[in-house]
Formats: sequence, C-alpha cells, structure tokens
Amino acid sequence: MDSLFEKMRRVDFPLIVSLPENSAELARAAIDEGANALKVHLNCLHRATGVKFGSFSQERRALDEISRLAHDSKVHLGVMAGAEKCASREELEILSGMGFEFFDVYTKDLPAHLLGIRSLRKVLAIGEHYDLEEVRALKDTGADALEASIIPPEGYGRALTAEDLLRYRVLVSTCKLPVIVPTQRKITLDDLPILRDTGVASLMIGAVVTGTTLDIFKRSVRMFRTALEE
Repeated sequence: MDSLFEKMRRVDFPLIVSLPENSAELARAAIDEGANALKVHLNCLHRATGVKFGSFSQERRALDEISRLAHDSKVHLGVMAGAEKCASREELEILSGMGFEFFDVYTKDLPAHLLGIRSLRKVLAIGEHYDLEEVRALKDTGADALEASIIPPEGYGRALTAEDLLRYRVLVSTCKLPVIVPTQRKITLDDLPILRDTGVASLMIGAVVTGTTLDIFKRSVRMFRTALEE
C-alpha cells in the first residue's frame, strides 16, 4: 500500500479524519464512510471540543482497537502526539509497531530530538503566528508535511474566506511540502473545488464539520468523501 504521503504528492487529495474522541466506534464509522486516514490524539485538550486526551498508557486500549481496524481496512493512521507534554520516543516507537504511519505536533511543542525518529513520518503544524522563513526551512528539518492550523481560536467554525485561501496558497508555494488543511473553519462542500485549487494536498476534517455524535459524524464523512470523488 502506498504511504499517505505518496498519495498527497500524487495529488490524490486523501481525506483525513481527525477523530473527536479516541473511539473505535467513531474510527469504524469513518472507515466505513470512506476515510483514507485517521488521526487520534494524546496529551492534549482539544480546543474545538473541550475533550481532554490522556497519555499513551491511558489511551492505549482505545489505540489498540483503532489500529486493528485501520490495519484490517488498509487505512492510514496518525497521532497528534501532544501539546505542552509530548509522547516519548519510546511511546512513538511502540505506536510505529502498532501500524501508525505518522505523528503530528505543533513546531512549538515538538521536542527537537524527536525529529530524529525514522520509523514515523512527521507532520509539523504551525499556528496563527507563523513565520514564512521558518516555513521555508521546514523541509530541511526532516518534516514530511505541514499542517496549516493557522486560524485563530475566535475564527473557529466561521466561513472560509478569500484571505484564508491566499494564505494557504502562499504556504504551498513557500514550504515545498504537502500542506494539510484542518477544518478549523466550517469548510463546506462548495468550498472544496477552490480549496483544492490552492494546491493544498489534503483536507483533514474534524469536529467543526463532523460534529461529535455518531450519526452526524457518519453523515459528514460520507458527504465529504462523495464530494471529493465527484
């Protein structure tokens, strides 16, 4: 199976689903409705939902279930490894052995030594206060992709704007890595064609557009999968 990153570089525009909880039920639903990749969370408070994700040991049982589902369905798997506290090298190596393909952390939170991990791909996230010269240097750090989490908290859930599109386009041209856009904005199906035209490599849908209840979550993933195929 090709890696998620090879698919992004081929302009396949894979659909990544960021789970609002580390739940096997939600993972199964996302897989059934056409997700290409799943992202789980550790060591953080999710800003959009208020859900607190625990440490690796606290979340291990759920992650084992989710990794089995992903492996059986040939769906890619990644982990947001933490915020002020990050998963250790040993924990990340265990996750690699469980079938995880990548970890995802804000550049400001990632301990520098974890850039040396070879067994997992690295998605580095930037926030609203980013510097384009630092973005330009990302490729030289060993990063495999950029997560453009550039919307300030007060903008969560609002409509995608032309200014957002301009910023995504500049990030694509500056960093020379696949750029993943998370749904901090309430991105709609009508936004997808113009978002893809910016050159971003993938959309990562999360709670702002999927909700947190099972029925709404399933319907949202299905709608985005269908729209991307069309």
